[in-house]
Amino acid sequence: MNKRIVFILPYFGHFKNYFDMFLQSCENNEIYDWIIITDNNISSSASNITIVQTTFRALREKFQSKFDFDISLDRPYKLCDFKPAYGYLFEEYINGYEYWGHCDSDVLFGNMPYYLDPLLDAGYDKLFAAGHLTIYKNNIINNRRFMLPDKEGVFLYRTALSHSDIFAFDEMYYRKNVHTLFRDSGALVYEKDLSFNISTRHWGIRRVFYNPASQQWETSTHKPRLLVWSGGSIASYHWSLNNNEQTTCKTWLYVHMQGRAMRRIGGARGNTSIEIGPDYLKPIQRPQMRSATVDIKRALEDVSLKSIRRSLGRLSCKLKRLSPTLIDPYARYIH
Repeated sequence: MNKRIVFILPYFGHFKNYFDMFLQSCENNEIYDWIIITDNNISSSASNITIVQTTFRALREKFQSKFDFDISLDRPYKLCDFKPAYGYLFEEYINGYEYWGHCDSDVLFGNMPYYLDPLLDAGYDKLFAAGHLTIYKNNIINNRRFMLPDKEGVFLYRTALSHSDIFAFDEMYYRKNVHTLFRDSGALVYEKDLSFNISTRHWGIRRVFYNPASQQWETSTHKPRLLVWSGGSIASYHWSLNNNEQTTCKTWLYVHMQGRAMRRIGGARGNTSIEIGPDYLKPIQRPQMRSATVDIKRALEDVSLKSIRRSLGRLSCKLKRLSPTLIDPYARYIH
């Protein structure tokens, strides 16, 4: 009987200082497997985590052997454009699995089977539109769908994998990508965003999510007053300042910290609940309601100089009509 999912994570360079928490969140989801391909000297005793030691040069040579054109892979960050091809590039690792996926290492997973098993049972060809976690059905046709031409007959993958520019081929960012290829080819795609993806445009904890209806990335107007990773779950808490008894809790598939630098306050493994702040990870006994004073302080975090600069930058882009979803990064290479 096939296993459900294996996630493939090539990573070269220094991990974030909360990488051990990432590993713990993988261990908590023991029915899924992870293969971490890296030049780091790391280990894991978890039965569902496999570490493959290699060099970035060796990985590049392996990738090159799979294509009949010269690829461009001069730095680890460029791997984002290769992610949709992992099912083709790492075929030896995904045998015996119903699905394979790729993920980032700056995430903490919640109760994954609760969200994912019903979607896997539904037989989707592709789950999610973001590059920090995407899942594909494991079969020969689906694993090569990234090679299909787009509606204009352009082979996006050949351009994305052969030039040093970042094309964000792995996610819905620019106008064309692997997600649009799957949709246009008639694949069964699940697009609802189940993650708590922390905004890079605000200092405070704000959720950015992909809206399938608008095909845009949007920022939630409802700010959580507490975001917690507690062993097997990710939860955001809201409560009324006028009535502290009125509390709303929502759980998420995972939280993506978007590469934030986080201070570690105290221990952060085991079954301890961890509060995820704007720039810290702190153990707590249990979620506790904030006072109005603290909430005002958090509100002020959203008007920091850093966030003001970013807001002005967004306004400038909007005035210039430079929304990423309007940009076709492939156009300059089409002759």
